[in-house]
Amino acid sequence: MLGLGDWWIFSAIVGCLAVTAFGVVYGICNWNKGGENPPREKR
Repeated sequence: MLGLGDWWIFSAIVGCLAVTAFGVVYGICNWNKGGENPPREKR
């Protein structure tokens, strides 16, 4: 199977790629969220 010796190695690689893709999509979707209120000035 694609030169990989074991099913567990293949599933680990697919899992890593899936988690990475999820992180990238989540980061793109939430890039500029949360900063609606500007910080208060110190007195």
